[in-house]
Amino acid sequence: MSTYRFHILGGAAAFGLLHLGAQHIVPGYLSHSWTVLAGFLAIAMLGSIFPDIDVKSNMQKIFIATMVIALPLAYAMQKYYVLAALIAISIGLVIIRHRGLTHRAWFLIAFPLLFGCYLSHRYPADTELIYSACLFFSAGGLSHLVMDFGISRFFRKKRP
Repeated sequence: MSTYRFHILGGAAAFGLLHLGAQHIVPGYLSHSWTVLAGFLAIAMLGSIFPDIDVKSNMQKIFIATMVIALPLAYAMQKYYVLAALIAISIGLVIIRHRGLTHRAWFLIAFPLLFGCYLSHRYPADTELIYSACLFFSAGGLSHLVMDFGISRFFRKKRP
């Protein structure tokens, strides 16, 4: 089991690998400014500590601080669907066990992807940036799993 500092380094490494790969595969990828790339790095590092949101950790402190700001803000802006979603996520994260849902590869891919679908529907001009951010978040989250369980977990066969 790694500390959050090593998980953050793992997220930075995941960003680096994905960034290098994207340079060679995605046309126009290098046209992003350094501020956008710094944002992607931060998102990958945030994704790398996200799986530990279900236990007393730095990620949980960040999440609680964000909710203290976001919940009253959503209420004040009369964004009741956002308020309901934030409350549901908060309750869900309180009741799940450690190394449960947030330590599943499918969740670390599906959760940002669903969030990205919603955001790209609301902000269609930013679709590429939104899905790129989702990809970097997932890469950071998967790096967390690799550091916790090893790479072999992804290639193990399920027992019948």
